[in-house]
Amino acid sequence: MGASTLQDRRIFCLKCRYNLTGLTSDRCPECGWLVDWEKVDPDFALAQVPFFIDFARRLSPDRIKLAWVDDETATSPELEALVESNWQAKLAEARQSGRRLFNGPMVRLVGWQCDGTSVTFTVGPTDYRRHLGTNYLLGNRVEEVGIAAFANPVGTSANIITSDGYLLFGRRASDLACHAGYLHCIGGTLDLGDNLDLFAAMRREIREELLVSDAEILDLTCTGMVRDKSIHQPEVLFDSSLGLSKDEVMSRFDPQAEGQEHTGWLYCHDDPESVPPFLESADLMAPVAQAAAILHGRHDWGMIWYESACFRMFGEMPAATPIEKGGRP
Repeated sequence: MGASTLQDRRIFCLKCRYNLTGLTSDRCPECGWLVDWEKVDPDFALAQVPFFIDFARRLSPDRIKLAWVDDETATSPELEALVESNWQAKLAEARQSGRRLFNGPMVRLVGWQCDGTSVTFTVGPTDYRRHLGTNYLLGNRVEEVGIAAFANPVGTSANIITSDGYLLFGRRASDLACHAGYLHCIGGTLDLGDNLDLFAAMRREIREELLVSDAEILDLTCTGMVRDKSIHQPEVLFDSSLGLSKDEVMSRFDPQAEGQEHTGWLYCHDDPESVPPFLESADLMAPVAQAAAILHGRHDWGMIWYESACFRMFGEMPAATPIEKGGRP
């Protein structure tokens, strides 16, 4: 089967799951994988769910607990050498391209437990250097390396719901080290300074990225946790309702501001008819952002909508995170 046969179909790279729809070359622009179109199985290359789901339920702050352990990441001399080599190479690339890249402490997910009404996360120390060198650069070797050797920092991402009924998504700047140019939710990671409070971490990110006050964040609810299949990083998802309209939020956006992580915003009506076509038409959308919108609809519009949207987008239902990848159902 040639490239022209698959060109107009929604297909993904078999190595990194980058959207190859409309690709006219023989190489994935994201990971560099050489596409042998004659050997591509179109049924496998067609859109598949690009994320695992650890859990999908609405949780208020009193239903989430975190416990710290000084857990050491499983490693080996060979892996440490590879992480360091990858880091030095990425630093050199960043200096040459002008992308932002620096190391810093992060909070690693060690494990989690759900008792039916609440979730307890066990977390420990890691850093961005290991995150880049394992989750991002060895994601396609997780079965070989082992998920316990990955940094697995706890990410946080939120759907932004405006007072006039819109969902907002940001286009990430081209000079960022990870997911540059992708459409994404407002998000970041749990920092040591957040005092092991996922809701505080998410509020901080929303305030910083949207220039809103804490009082303008009217509601913040956890909706679940997922993992991008290409990097396996745990991402805790939220719905955040603002007391501001879409236009009021947009009026505060300054693309020239120092440290600005976004170049612009896309939005759609927050209703069951508008979200699926928006997700289908969105160019280069991060798997975590897709998951956040899908789980938002699952909670707000029910399982029939959720199943329909998943089959429309991916042709299948999302799978649970395998136990060996850190899930604790």
